[in-house]
Amino acid sequence: MNVALLFLQVTLIVALGRLIGLVMVRLRQPQVIGEMIAGIMFGPSLLGWVAPGVYGELFPSASWPLLNVLSQVGVVFFLFLIGLELDPRLVRSQGRAAVSVAGASIVAPFVLGVALTFVLFPPLFPPSTRFVAAALFMGAAMSVTAFPVLARILAERNLHRTNVGALAITCAAFADTAAWCMLAVVVAVTRYENVRKALWTACFAALYLVAMFGVVRPFLRRIEVVYDRQNRLSQPIVSIVIMLVLVSAYTADQIGLHALFGGFLMGCVMPKGTQFVRHLSEKLEDYTVVFLLPIFFAFAGLRTQLGLLNATPMWGYTALIVLVATVGKFGGSALAARAAGVDWREASVIGILMNARGLMELVILTAGVELRII
Repeated sequence: MNVALLFLQVTLIVALGRLIGLVMVRLRQPQVIGEMIAGIMFGPSLLGWVAPGVYGELFPSASWPLLNVLSQVGVVFFLFLIGLELDPRLVRSQGRAAVSVAGASIVAPFVLGVALTFVLFPPLFPPSTRFVAAALFMGAAMSVTAFPVLARILAERNLHRTNVGALAITCAAFADTAAWCMLAVVVAVTRYENVRKALWTACFAALYLVAMFGVVRPFLRRIEVVYDRQNRLSQPIVSIVIMLVLVSAYTADQIGLHALFGGFLMGCVMPKGTQFVRHLSEKLEDYTVVFLLPIFFAFAGLRTQLGLLNATPMWGYTALIVLVATVGKFGGSALAARAAGVDWREASVIGILMNARGLMELVILTAGVELRII
């Protein structure tokens, strides 16, 4: 592949992503929405349709593998940052309302997603996909909430310090954690049809979790002590954390889970609410969000062909999926919040906020494509 072409591709991706993102900010929308739109604009749905010759020169299929690698690295570190921001104390501080709303916001869309699979399985899934894997995947896809997007929306609207904002972000954090655990199960079911292999995968996954929480987590606390002693985030500390993220992603992939889960889990075992974590997040966030994540959006856009929705049944399936996803999240969250004593207005706000999911949905759908579930 031509390296100069890669530099041009990344430059265009970052530039258009920032430009459309700024337009979205002016429209009082999250910037990440603009970056997702920019990714689709570079794909066959717009550029390939308007100027197929230019599209073929700028994004030839031979350049896709390297873009895919960069996008996967970006998502691994992005999910590490998501895990880094998750704080279990948030759930405890919100009490019964957080537990009930978080549970309902996962269970209701998951059940509806599994039920929807009975309608979608024959026409939309590949023949090689087993129904169990398809149902679990649909349930996980319906259950996810875009925690980082929700956090940015709340911060931009100064809602993150209100009771409804704290409750919403707590439920979103819990939903993302549960969705990724479900996706790990989907990966195991998809990759290993043999029961013995699946059991081995489960055993190695359990050992992996024990090692992450029993070995890596105490080690990270010692790293934090070094940081406190030096009162700065030195390059050796940053390099150790980056290597641990990569090793965690590699290990998760090798034992039968997805590499993305490894990045997420590494973020989860990091110390929470400390200056060390805040400084590390600031160090990695700009590079990941500004440079690597737009590449992921662009690569997703390169594989998105809106022109395939060219028949009435396809539009019907699309409307049905969107309806079920929205109703499941809104209904489960709002009704549970109301049952926990939240008034109808704030319960409705929580139901609407929990429907922020586009970014994480793209991540899960990309995993589904790679696993050949969809």
